[in-house]
Amino acid sequence: MSGAALAFGILIGACSMDGGLDVPVVEEESGGEDDKPYTDIPIPADIQTLADALVWISGNAEADGAYTVTVKAGETIPAQSLSYDGKRVSVTLKGDTAGREVSLSDGGSLFTVESGVTLNVENLTLKGRGNIESFANGSALVRVRSGGALRLKAGAVITGNYTTTNHGGGVKVEENAEFTMEGGTISGNTSGIGGGVGVDKGTFTMKGGEISGNTATEWGGGGVQVFLSNDGRAAGLSGNGSFTMEGGTISNNTAKGGGGVEAGGSFTLKGGTISDNIAQDGDADGGGVKVGTDSTYTMENGTISGNTAQEHSGGGVWVDGGSTFTKTGGTIYGDDDNTHTPDSDENTSLNGQGHAVGFNNEKKRDATLDSTHNISTGDPVTNWDN
Repeated sequence: MSGAALAFGILIGACSMDGGLDVPVVEEESGGEDDKPYTDIPIPADIQTLADALVWISGNAEADGAYTVTVKAGETIPAQSLSYDGKRVSVTLKGDTAGREVSLSDGGSLFTVESGVTLNVENLTLKGRGNIESFANGSALVRVRSGGALRLKAGAVITGNYTTTNHGGGVKVEENAEFTMEGGTISGNTSGIGGGVGVDKGTFTMKGGEISGNTATEWGGGGVQVFLSNDGRAAGLSGNGSFTMEGGTISNNTAKGGGGVEAGGSFTLKGGTISDNIAQDGDADGGGVKVGTDSTYTMENGTISGNTAQEHSGGGVWVDGGSTFTKTGGTIYGDDDNTHTPDSDENTSLNGQGHAVGFNNEKKRDATLDSTHNISTGDPVTNWDN
């Protein structure tokens, strides 16, 4: 293979590497150990399918190796565990054309990313068996375990998974795991808690892309659920999840509380938009964001708009007692004219309490909080009066 071809990565069906050539190295983008370069390693030319490529990588993976599989046809495969004896390995899956699909044939996670492994997905749809109860699954579609990492890039889609567990329909991020969403879409997934993404004790950073049209059927976090260790719904956890949103959109998700995001642990909003989500039924607080007890939510920038709390308070944001909420920038729209206008930027609480923000059934903010109006649950409590 020529040096120029190697620079473009490895394609299934490409020629094997010519003898005598130096194998190039590629840099990973995150810190720590991942700053060390990976070595691009080609896959043999006679391997033509994703399923066969994954088997080959499993049997031949080298420490610090980078493997790129270009998916050239739709495939349906069983659950896959990406585990290489603790070796640090990067696997990139990319479609050769837009809309290329890899589907799950049976139960389990389509991909479980184990320690030392980074899975990169771009221009490829990962699809569950169907987002209906009759196709209920016992796992998130992609499960990132301790020491593993997932990166979604442009054109990546995670969709069509209905899980009977309470920890993320599309993606589950476990202890000491990392998930970075640079682009792509997580949509059309369902779980008891965390319809799109469930963050246990791991770290989720959203830089771009879209989380939309997901559902949490039992509790909160239609788009994203961040767990707190003392949450009884997350038995066995001993630490808190962390979610930082720097860009992208969380929209049109539905849950019983926290239609867009239910934030236990730590949530920081630095940019992007949380819009048109619904908290409905039962514990219907926080159409856009619900901040759980003993949790921390910091809003530095971004927009929260067009969300609805159907039964309780906090159309834009609901904050439980004992939590810390600090807004230093960005905009949370309120229902300034109290008309509950649909299809607008206004957040709406249908009980008329806390259209922009509600706090512990004691404080409310109905009018819009723009970038010049900041708010805090600390001492002194500021900007709660309309």
